[in-house]
Amino acid sequence: MDDHCDSSLSMGNIHSAELASRILAGTVRVSANGRGSGSGVLIEPAGTVVTNAHVATRPELEVQAIGGSTLRAEVAARDASIDLALLRIEDSGAEPLPIRDSDSLRVGEIILSTGNPWGMAQSVAMGVIHSLPGERLIAADIRLAPGYSGGGMVDATGALVGINTMISGGLGLAVPSNTVTRFVRTWLRPRLGFAIRPVSAGGSGGRPDALLITEVADGSPAHRSGLMVGDLLTPPEGRDDDVSELLSSLETDADVVNLQVLRGGREMSIEIRRDHWTQPASRAA
Repeated sequence: MDDHCDSSLSMGNIHSAELASRILAGTVRVSANGRGSGSGVLIEPAGTVVTNAHVATRPELEVQAIGGSTLRAEVAARDASIDLALLRIEDSGAEPLPIRDSDSLRVGEIILSTGNPWGMAQSVAMGVIHSLPGERLIAADIRLAPGYSGGGMVDATGALVGINTMISGGLGLAVPSNTVTRFVRTWLRPRLGFAIRPVSAGGSGGRPDALLITEVADGSPAHRSGLMVGDLLTPPEGRDDDVSELLSSLETDADVVNLQVLRGGREMSIEIRRDHWTQPASRAA
């Protein structure tokens, strides 16, 4: 099967060229200083790109949309264990891809994968779901050339079902969309208004024991509480474990979230009230 989408191909009542145009609008090329390239997918909220961890190997990258505009991107989160990274860019105005529950996929379904093979312009490959090994990876009978990494695997309606990650045994493998959704919810929290990544507070390079605030959205509950970029969220006093429980505590729907914060070597408590966002407020000195 040809790696590029042929306008004569059809999938049921959905013309493949129209579908390809729609999903390519939500696909970007990811590169570092013009060298090396992979792909990424625009998702909600605006300005969010998901790609592979092995594509996002530098803290600052460039993202090129289908129209040719190039935007600076920052790596907001990265998890090599599931080969996913989250990039933040200026809102390009492009339509993000909707996300489908990957647990609803069935073997034999037709899928498309988007990418930038060999650094070329965005392309589309077509195949079928070959196997679904639990929550690990989706395997598809599809030809993926280098450059498809980080691009989207979508179904016949244009909904994202996975992120292309590698080729193995002649099959294209993708991280399931449910894993992607959990990753995004973990690292980017629009309800509280801050982004985080795990770090070792002791700086020893050991296992993560704190969460570093990497972004605070203007007017958000986190902003109004006084939370700042560079703050470290630490486990409750007396707890010496990793950050898994701390991450879980941030998933609460409680109206008030209490955090232990380390700022400039000083410990403090910050209370975030989960209410409506306001216009950007002035920060206290």
